[in-house]
Parts: sequence; C-alpha cells; structure tokens
Amino acid sequence: MGEFHMSDKLFADDGHISDFAMYSWGDLDDRFHEYVRGYKKAADCVVAHALELNLGARDCLVAPIVFLYRQYIELRLKRIYLLNSSVSEQDKKETIGKVNHSLSKMWDKVKDLLFQMIDGRGPNERATEIIETIERYVKEFDGFDPESIAFRYPIQKSLDFVHQGKSKEVNLRNLAEQMDNLDTLFWGIENELHY
Repeated sequence: MGEFHMSDKLFADDGHISDFAMYSWGDLDDRFHEYVRGYKKAADCVVAHALELNLGARDCLVAPIVFLYRQYIELRLKRIYLLNSSVSEQDKKETIGKVNHSLSKMWDKVKDLLFQMIDGRGPNERATEIIETIERYVKEFDGFDPESIAFRYPIQKSLDFVHQGKSKEVNLRNLAEQMDNLDTLFWGIENELHY
C-alpha cells in the first residue's frame, strides 16, 4: 500500500499493469459471464477466508457471503433467459423488469425454456431430475431471501429488523459446497441449451 493523500481517488487510472483488472468487455454473454463468475468466485473466496477465522470473527462475513451467492444465482438465471429465450427484446426487458429480484419468478421463465428444450428432444429423465434439483435450490434460496434485501441491509424500509427473533446460523462450508453443486447443474443445463 502506498502513502495516503487526501486527494487520492478510489478508481485510479495510473499504476502498475499488475494492479488492474478489466471489466465491461465483450458481448452480452461475455459480460454476464464476467459478473456471474465474479460473484460466485468472490463468495467462494470469502467463505474460504471465513472458515480460517474464529467463530466470532466470521459472523460479520455471513451477510456478504449469502448476498454474493444470491446475486450469482439471480444473474445466472437472467443470463440463461436473455441468451436463450426466443421472445423479442422488448418482451425480455419487460420480463426482467417484472421479475425484479425474485429468484422464483425468474426461475419460472428459465424453467419454461428448459422444458421446451427437453420436449423438443423427447423424454429425458436425467434432464428433468436436474431441472427439479435446480428448482429446489432456487426456491430454497428465494425463501431464505425473497427480495434480495435480507443480506444487503439489517433493516427494512420500515426500519424493522430484516431478521426477527433470535440469532440465526449458516453452515458456510455446506453453503459453499451446495453452491458448487448448483453451479455444476447450471453448467450442464447451459451446455444442453447450446448443443
């Protein structure tokens, strides 16, 4: 780290090339891929770090971890929809606006696409099982944080606590492992959509 100056900028445009990372490159697929992978990778890194800390120290990392994983799911679903739906661009815009941050509503659109794909290829029990497993994960996460607020803010707009009652726990190792499983399922489905 360099010396602090009151005039320093957060987003500096000078420095060594190894200090920089690129963003906002490529087409829609590339840009969504960049965000999807980034949120997942960031969550995985924070989990790995958190598991090295003592119990009290890792508590402050729960909200960022859960938010990052939720954002990964939301963007993954929107990416699948935007890249594979045959509806007009206007219909896509309206759909994205209507579903807002609801994982379940976005999943319903993606699930329709997936079943259209399966129906066109004939019965496929394995694909149906994968879709049902993804749905279970998505609905569980959506039930845990239906509006993408529960792990971004400690309070609601009404100033009531988001999480009411006694303290809660998240098994971070299990969450990361299950998110890896979900990621694998998403990759399998996306490969099916493209081939």
